[in-house]
Amino acid sequence: MFDIQLFQILKQKIEEQEAKALVSFVDGKTKDNNQVNLNILATKEDIFKLEVKIADAK
Repeated sequence: MFDIQLFQILKQKIEEQEAKALVSFVDGKTKDNNQVNLNILATKEDIFKLEVKIADAK
């Protein structure tokens, strides 16, 4: 949805081909950043496993 809105706005300002390229670039960067965050952030499952290890160590 965001991609479509961004494309429509850009298409009014620049050529369609350039708008497509820019939206594709932004989409790729967003996906890359999301993947980095997934590799760094702890999930609920990660926290649960850590809690179990701590409880077992007591």
